[in-house]
Amino acid sequence: MSASINLAPVRAARPMSWPLCATVFFLGNVLLWADRSNFSVATAVWSKQFAWSPSTIGTMLSAFSLGYLVMQPIGGWIADRLGPRRTIAGTMAAGRWRCC
Repeated sequence: MSASINLAPVRAARPMSWPLCATVFFLGNVLLWADRSNFSVATAVWSKQFAWSPSTIGTMLSAFSLGYLVMQPIGGWIADRLGPRRTIAGTMAAGRWRCC
């Protein structure tokens, strides 16, 4: 048995567009900031509507941050395995799919 050798040329990665990356990251942070702000404002209405105690409100607000805590190591592992371009493209596609 002989081993086959792949002689196909390897394509170099395109250079990253830093202005585009900075814009996407900035807009993502603004969206997350707005979510956190609106969530804390909405808890005032929800606490009256559902008769939540202060400890329940604290649990709800903490649960929002718990997602960041859990997903940071997983996201880092995915970025190490797939690379930054595929990870960012995948998260953007997943966010688009989730929203619509």
